[in-house]
Amino acid sequence: MMSINLCVAVHGYHRKQLLEELTFKQRQGSVIHIWGRPGHILVFVQNGMKLYTFDILPASCPQLVHRQGYLDVEFDVPILDVLSPRNTPNLLYLVQENGRVQVWHFSTKTYSWSQDGDFDLCNAAGAKVMSVTFHDVHNSIYWCEKRGALSSSDPCCYCICKRTLPPGSERLSSSTIGSVMAVLHNCPQCDLVPLRDSLLIWPREPSPPGLFFKWYHVTSSLQAHILQLQQCYFTEDNLFNALDFRSVASRLLGIWSQIPVDQGHSVLALVHNFKELLVLYRNGNIDIVADKEEIVPGCSLCDVSDIDATAQWVVFRNMMGAVTTKCLRFYSLQTGRILQEIDMSSFCDKWVRVWNHMSAIQVVGFYSDKGAYRLQMTSASKWPRTPETPQTLRTYGKDSLATQTVLEEAQKYYKERSVSHAPLTDDILLSGDMFHSPALLVALIQQGNDGSQTPESSDAMEGLLKKYGQGNAKHMQTKLNDLTGPLLSEYFQLEQQLKDMVDSDSNCQAAFATQQSTVQAEVLELIDENSTASVATRRGQLEIMADEFPQQVLETLLDYLDLETEVDPTVNQAQVRKWTSVLAPENSASANGTCFPLFEILCRLFFIQQPDQLVSFVRMAQTISDRMVGSYTFMRKKKECQFYERALASIGNPELSTNVDSAAVTMATLIINSGLPHCHVRSLQTLLRYELWDPAVKVVAQLADQSDLHLELYVILLVALLKENAFPQYCSQVMQLTPHRMSITTVLDLLQRHYKRPAMNTEEWCQIFCTDEDRLNIGALRPHLIRMLSGREEPTTETLSSTSL
Repeated sequence: MMSINLCVAVHGYHRKQLLEELTFKQRQGSVIHIWGRPGHILVFVQNGMKLYTFDILPASCPQLVHRQGYLDVEFDVPILDVLSPRNTPNLLYLVQENGRVQVWHFSTKTYSWSQDGDFDLCNAAGAKVMSVTFHDVHNSIYWCEKRGALSSSDPCCYCICKRTLPPGSERLSSSTIGSVMAVLHNCPQCDLVPLRDSLLIWPREPSPPGLFFKWYHVTSSLQAHILQLQQCYFTEDNLFNALDFRSVASRLLGIWSQIPVDQGHSVLALVHNFKELLVLYRNGNIDIVADKEEIVPGCSLCDVSDIDATAQWVVFRNMMGAVTTKCLRFYSLQTGRILQEIDMSSFCDKWVRVWNHMSAIQVVGFYSDKGAYRLQMTSASKWPRTPETPQTLRTYGKDSLATQTVLEEAQKYYKERSVSHAPLTDDILLSGDMFHSPALLVALIQQGNDGSQTPESSDAMEGLLKKYGQGNAKHMQTKLNDLTGPLLSEYFQLEQQLKDMVDSDSNCQAAFATQQSTVQAEVLELIDENSTASVATRRGQLEIMADEFPQQVLETLLDYLDLETEVDPTVNQAQVRKWTSVLAPENSASANGTCFPLFEILCRLFFIQQPDQLVSFVRMAQTISDRMVGSYTFMRKKKECQFYERALASIGNPELSTNVDSAAVTMATLIINSGLPHCHVRSLQTLLRYELWDPAVKVVAQLADQSDLHLELYVILLVALLKENAFPQYCSQVMQLTPHRMSITTVLDLLQRHYKRPAMNTEEWCQIFCTDEDRLNIGALRPHLIRMLSGREEPTTETLSSTSL
C-alpha cells in the first residue's frame, strides 16, 4: 500500500548529487532537520547552522540562469523552524532560536531565492524561542518563548506571544509587523497547533494532565479545556492582558481532584492532522480536538502496546503511521486496523525522524542515519459505495485530503463574498452537485485511483469522457477552467488512448511471451497502414513492446525502413509515402488516420540501445526529408534544427541507456545542433555532469573564438575541472584555450578558490613562479602563466630562467 523511496530518486530536484551527499552519504555530518514545501526541500546540517535548498525547476530553464539562485545560507544561531503560508508556498519564514526571522521568497520568473526582509519576534532581552507556528487565517506568528531574566529552575517561566503580519506584499521588518501581544504567561513549555479558526495551546509537564487552551483571534478570547472531561471549563473574552497560567490552573483544582490519577497520564502521542489535533491514548483510543468546544471521539487503533513514547506519528490521507527504528506501521483512521507494516532495519540504524508538510498536496517522509526517504502510496483504499450521484463530494470520502481542501476553499470563498451570515456547512457542500469545473472532479477521482478501479470511480470517469472528452460540452467561463482547459484536454486524450488499448482485440500480451519472430510480426502488424485499429491504440501498444523488447523492436523497424542501404538520390513514390508517415510529428497521429509517426520512437530506441548511432539517424532523416520536399538553404537549416529538437525532446536521461557515457555525448551533440537558447552551455554542462572531460574540452576548443560565449564556456570548464581534481591531467590543453581578454589575476583567483589539492597557502601562491614542479603540482602552470604575461607567445628558455631568478 505504501512504498519507501529515496528523495533523490523520486523528486525532480536540481543538484541531486549534492542532495545525495547531504542525506545519504552525509558528507557534512548528520542531517539535523528536513522541511518540505511544494516544489522545494530544505536540508539543515551542522547543528542547524547551515541550510541547503533544492528546488524543482522546469526543464527548459537553463542551469546557468539559476546557478546563483539557490538558498544556501549559514547562520550564527541555529534554525528552530521553517514557516510557510499555505496559500503562498514560495514564501518562507526562517525562525532562529533567538527569535530572529529571515523572510525569503522564490521567484517563478527568475527561479531564484531573494530575501524579502527580516525582523525579531521577541522584545525581551535574552529570550529563547522554544516552539513557533504560523496561522493562515489569523495571518499571525505564534511562539512560545523562555525569558532569560526568569529563574531557570522555575518550570513555569515561559510565555505564549503573537505578532500579526501586514496584508499584501509589503516588505517585512520590525517596523511593519504588529506589536508583540502576550496571550498566556508564567506557563510551562507549550506546543502550538493551528486549528481552522483558533490556536490550540498544549502545555507540557508540570502542567495538570489534560489541561489545554484555545485562543480565538477574532474575539480575543481564551478557553481552558480539560481533556478527560471533554468540555470547556473556563472562558475569558475580550482579553487585553495576558492570563496567568498559575491562576487559571488554581481555579480548576477542585475539578482535578475528582479525576483518577492514572487516567490523566494515558496520552501516548499528539498528532496534528490538517485543522485538528488527534490525541492518541495508550489503549489505542483517539479523541479529535477541533474548533468546536466538545471533543469528538474517533476510532480505536488496535495493537499499539508495543509502540513506545519515543515513536513519531504522522497522518497521511486516511491513515495514521507510527515511525520507529524497528518498524513503520500504518493504521486506518476509519476502522483502526493495521493496514501495513514495514521493517525499518534497512532504512535506519540508530535514529529516525519524520518530515512532513501540510500543504494542499501533502508530502510525508522520514530521514535517518542512512538517508532521506519519501513515502508514496502504491494502491488506494476501496471507494465508499454510496447511493448519491458520482459527481458529489461525498462519493470521494469526506475525510480525504482533496475533499477537505475543496471544502476549505469553498467556505473561504463564500465567506469573503457573501453578505449572508448563514454558514456554508460541510453537509450543504456534500449534499448536491457543486462542481463548476470538470478538472476538480478529475482531481478527486485520481486522488483515490492510484492503482485500483471501483464502480463509482469508473462510472464517474466514463461520464466525464462522454461529456467532455470530444470537446462537445462547453465549460463555464471561470478562471479555473481557463487555466486547466489545455491540461484537461490532454488528460482526456490520454484516458481515451488507455481505454482504446484496454478494449482492443490485439494480441499484444501474447507477443511478450513468445520469441523474436512473433515480436517482429506483431510490430509489422501495428505499423501496417491498412490496420483497422486506431492509430492511438497501435502507438500505445508499440510503446509497450518497445519498453519490453527494445532491441527486437529496433531491429524490426530498421529492417522495415531498410536503413542499412545507402539513401537513394531519387526517392520513389512508395518511399515518399513511407517516410512521410515516419517523419511526421507525434501529435499528428490523431489528425490523420493513415499517418503512423515513428521518428520519436526510433530516437528513443537508438538512445537506449545504440546511442552512438542516434545523431547519424537524425542526420539521415533530415537528408531524406530535404530530398522529398526540397527547400531553400535557410528552410533546410530551420528544419534540421527542428529534427534535432524533436530527437532531444523524445529521449530521457543517459542513465536509461545501455551505454551511459555514449548517451551523454549524444545528448550533448543533440543540444548543440538543436539551436535552442543556451545550447552550448547546456551541452557542456551535460558532459561535465558525467565527468566526460575529453569531449568537454573539445566543445570549448571548437568555440575558442575569443567571444563572450568562449569566455563563459571556459570558466565553466575550468571551475568543473578544479572542483573534481581533474585539472592536472588537462592542464596544458585548458590553458591553451584561455581567452585573451582573461587576465592572469582572474585565472589565479579561480585556481586559488576552486583548486582543492594540494592545499596552498598565500605564500605558496605568491611564489608560484619560483617553485619547482616536483614540489608543487600546480607548478605545471608556470610556463602558461609566463606566456600570458609575455603577450601570449611561447616562453623561451631565457624567459623561464630570468623569471625563476
